[in-house]
Amino acid sequence: MRDGQVRVVTWNIWWRFGPRWDDRQPGLLETLRRLDPDVVALQEVWGSERTTQAHRLAEALGLHAVFAEPSYPPAPEPDAGADDESLTLGIALLSRWPVGEPRVVAMPSRHRA
Repeated sequence: MRDGQVRVVTWNIWWRFGPRWDDRQPGLLETLRRLDPDVVALQEVWGSERTTQAHRLAEALGLHAVFAEPSYPPAPEPDAGADDESLTLGIALLSRWPVGEPRVVAMPSRHRA
């Protein structure tokens, strides 16, 4: 927080879509460094059993991260060169301050009766 203001960024980081998704990662990190936000809301974040894109970004930026898998839509199939078969699609929050215990709330949708 600077002078009583909180800097917030929201960004759809486009999961692992595109043939060279990994090439986007340094640009994502550099942009977040330059913006120096206090809170970042991320959409289309990849996650696995071992780590998440949000946690990697948070570690590089000195921030805290939480990640949640939404129930809709399902994660796309990983490409043939995926380094982890447990890949999922989610949302995340990065914060300059520690985040309490996250609680995921399933929202109503057509695919759930």
